[in-house]
Amino acid sequence: MMDDSLCDRTVTRYRKVEGRMERRILERCYLESTTRVDYDEDGRTIQRPFLLILPGHGKIRVDDLIYDGIGPEVADIPANDPRLMLVQYVTEFPGHTEAGRKSSAFGY
Repeated sequence: MMDDSLCDRTVTRYRKVEGRMERRILERCYLESTTRVDYDEDGRTIQRPFLLILPGHGKIRVDDLIYDGIGPEVADIPANDPRLMLVQYVTEFPGHTEAGRKSSAFGY
């Protein structure tokens, strides 16, 4: 069972629906994120792995964008805002959903 006391964050979810971007504030979330730099033959790459846990189901999908806190209105989002995190996986468990982006440094 999930400890709801850890779900004390607010995030903003942006989702493209029928060609337009929608914004929704999600409360009672858990968010853990980090930023690291990798170097390869093509140069420097910034990695932003994160884990988002939401009570319930159906609030998050692959390709949603997550903003830590209350994000700007859709028209005010810079395309390259470093605070935006792209959801690459979603896993539903009894009572909660986990979503995020895994770090390639750990091999998964």
